[in-house]
Amino acid sequence: VAKKLNSNIIRIKASEILSAERWKKRSWRLYIEKVILKLKKIKKLLKKNKLKIAIENHQDFDSYELLYIVKKVGKDVIGINFDIGNALATCEEPIDFAKRIYPYIVNVHIKDYKIGKSKNGILLSRCWIGSGYVDMRKILYFLKKNCPNITYSLELGALDPREILGKKKHFWKTFKHNIINKKFFYSNMEKVSVKLKDSPWQKKLNKTKIINYEKSEIKKSLNYLKKFL
Repeated sequence: VAKKLNSNIIRIKASEILSAERWKKRSWRLYIEKVILKLKKIKKLLKKNKLKIAIENHQDFDSYELLYIVKKVGKDVIGINFDIGNALATCEEPIDFAKRIYPYIVNVHIKDYKIGKSKNGILLSRCWIGSGYVDMRKILYFLKKNCPNITYSLELGALDPREILGKKKHFWKTFKHNIINKKFFYSNMEKVSVKLKDSPWQKKLNKTKIINYEKSEIKKSLNYLKKFL
């Protein structure tokens, strides 16, 4: 299919995990090794067809784990689809995430989030690009300078907020790298969190109103990005 579409990149998510709920796997570290094994099995096929897998940080893997996977399988066939907003789910500042993985980025999902209050952590809530927590101007300038040949997609978040359960001990148990900095960054997100209004989806508005809401957010996002891209 990729070849028929004249694309040499196949974007994938490597788990069904969202909101960094990695404890749902019996062993997260073993799961990473299984992902590596599966990718190695198709390495010859990818090389033969001059294709590259782009693994997205789909609110599951952090930057260190993505680097580990790329290096184990090979940068010739594996790259990274960097979702800017999803870096928040693994409690990493998006610009730091980008600086760590940028040599292997092949595509970017431009996504922003507002930070909402939650009893057990924080909420990552959909918003138009430029109205959320991410310093989008800073990170896109960095990517433009250091990754001149990558492609971009504009992606607004899911209509339902993602809850990051940072107040729960089990949330942190699967993380191996840079735990202190992750917890510090999480605490900063918690400090700026606000009470969020329900989205049109949560309010169960009719389809027309939801579609108009989405179109409006896309238009605002594009107008914001045109100012400096």
